[in-house]
Amino acid sequence: ARWGLTALYLVANFECSPSPQPKESFVAWVFGSMSPSTASFTLFCCLAAPALISGFALCPLAPLGALRTSLLRPHGALRATQLPSVPKRRAGLSSCNPQMVAQDTHVQIAPYFTVPEGKMGEMKALWSTFYEKTKAGTDSCLYYGFMESGNKVFCREGYKDAAGCLAHLGDVDEPLKKTLEIVGEGGLDLYVYGPQSELDKLQEALGPLGTKFFAGDGSALWFGREEKGSKDSHVTICPTFTVNEGKMEEFQAVLPKFYDVTKKGTDQCLYYGFFQSGNKVFCREGYTSAAGALAHLDDVKDLFGPTLAIATADLAVMGPAAELEKLQEKMPLDAWTHYTMDEGSFWK
Repeated sequence: ARWGLTALYLVANFECSPSPQPKESFVAWVFGSMSPSTASFTLFCCLAAPALISGFALCPLAPLGALRTSLLRPHGALRATQLPSVPKRRAGLSSCNPQMVAQDTHVQIAPYFTVPEGKMGEMKALWSTFYEKTKAGTDSCLYYGFMESGNKVFCREGYKDAAGCLAHLGDVDEPLKKTLEIVGEGGLDLYVYGPQSELDKLQEALGPLGTKFFAGDGSALWFGREEKGSKDSHVTICPTFTVNEGKMEEFQAVLPKFYDVTKKGTDQCLYYGFFQSGNKVFCREGYTSAAGALAHLDDVKDLFGPTLAIATADLAVMGPAAELEKLQEKMPLDAWTHYTMDEGSFWK
């Protein structure tokens, strides 16, 4: 039997090789030292091998690479252009673990508009135009929507890379100019969060606007996204820490613990990462619902003490009104700003 299997393997290699050896020397080598009975069995295997090989070739099996891709999420650094292909994670699927996490490299533009009294209606009238042009615009957009808190308007928008951000600014040039006319000089505070390499590409275009650039620490996590084209209802917790002088190194030493706990925590986390500008550190984190946000806060509760002992925090939370209501009286800070999501918000 061993001779037969050996011959089958050798014939398979002979048949599939791009430059096989001469057939005479091959046959002599295989059959030269066999007994008659062994040679007969081996000859049968040799004759059957091509048919078996052809049969395997015709089997409707997916290529190994395709099978591996369908079962596993990306492990290494994720290029921005790959973000939409990351499998969707929803409550009920497997809990977070390192095998299901990709590196988050997406770029977020975070404009805060201060709307003059009596101008909010005029401001909101432009939102439908923003949505229309964004849906028809660059495919680099991941999510997009307006949030409101008093006379403040925030646009939550994420893109695969810096090029996508710049393309979007071109897509919405007309309504953006009208918006800036409404809010007037000093009515825009602009922040951008992303990898340093992507921020460098935005300096020339956005730097003159007084933009605050926050660079990622290279450890940001991407767990998944909602369905393409679906309504956006995810909740974001937006803490900005002002770190005490001389304490940044100590503060940063705690961050790996946040990442580790988040990887093992609630399966409702969509993305999570820290970004720094000077003595300020921002945490960009999104969850499928208020329940997911609260579950995460419970996951990391033991880490609040070490961080708040060396830093102060300003907290904003953004999401649908119904989800924000579930967060009342359960947030870790006494004062936090809530931004209510507009119904037109979407995942692209």
